Amino acid sequence: VNEIKYCSTGSKHSLEFEATPLKLFMRCDVCGEYMRGYLVKAKNIYYYKCDNKKKCSCNKNANQLHKVFENILSEISLQEKYIPLFKLQLKTLYNELNENRDKQNEELQKQLIDLKNKVERLEERYINEEIKTELYEKFSEKFKAESSEINQKMNACPISASNLDYYIERSLELCTKLPSLWASSNFNDKQKLQRLIFNEGIYYNKQKEQTRTTKINSIFLLNASLNIVSGQKNNGLLGDFSLESVSVSGSRLELPTFGL
Repeated sequence: VNEIKYCSTGSKHSLEFEATPLKLFMRCDVCGEYMRGYLVKAKNIYYYKCDNKKKCSCNKNANQLHKVFENILSEISLQEKYIPLFKLQLKTLYNELNENRDKQNEELQKQLIDLKNKVERLEERYINEEIKTELYEKFSEKFKAESSEINQKMNACPISASNLDYYIERSLELCTKLPSLWASSNFNDKQKLQRLIFNEGIYYNKQKEQTRTTKINSIFLLNASLNIVSGQKNNGLLGDFSLESVSVSGSRLELPTFGL
C-alpha cells in the first residue's frame, strides 16, 4: 500500500494559471500534443488549445472543458452506498499484497546486517593501512548506496495494519467528493489531484466530444468499476474508458490520502 499525500503548498499563481489548471495535463487526442491555456481578450474568456496548429487546431472554452472534467470526476467518485464494500475491498487488497511483507523485511534486515559487517571490516582494513584511501572511499560509497536502497524498500509501505483504518477513512474523504474538491482547490492542488488520479493525463477529442485515459489510479478504478456494475450511465464523457482499456499496475495498491 502506497501513501499518496494530497496537500496545499500555499503557492500563488497568476490568473492564467488559476484559470487553466488542465494545461500540460490534458492532451489533444488527434495530435497528442498538450493543451495550453490562453485568454481571448475581446471576450475576456480563457480557452485551451493544442500546440499543433497545422494538424488539428483543437481549441475549447476553458469553463466548458472544466465541466467535462468535473463530470469525469463524478463518474469515478465513490457512491455512499458502496462505502462498506469499498472499505472491505481495500482491506482485502491490503492483506493480499502484504502477505509476504514480513518475510521480505526479514530478508532485507539480514542484508543490512551483512552490509554493516562489510563496512566494519572495510574500516578495520583502512585503519590498519591494508587498503588505500581511494579504494576505501569507493567501497564505502557503494555500501552506503546499497544500505540506502534496502532501507527504502523496507519503508516502501508506511501503512501498517494498525493504522490502515485511519488511512482508509482519510481516503474516503477524497473519493466521495472529487468534483467539489477539485473545483474549490487552487492551481497547485488541482494539478496534484489530477496527477494523483490520472498519472498519464487525459486525452480530449473535440470532434467526438470524448475523453479517454491510458492509466488510472487503482483506487479510482475500483470506484469506476462499482459504478459500471451498478449500471450508472456513462454519458460518453469517458469515451472508450473501460476496465479493459485502462492500464493499471497490479503490483501495488495506491491509497490516496490527505496530508493533514
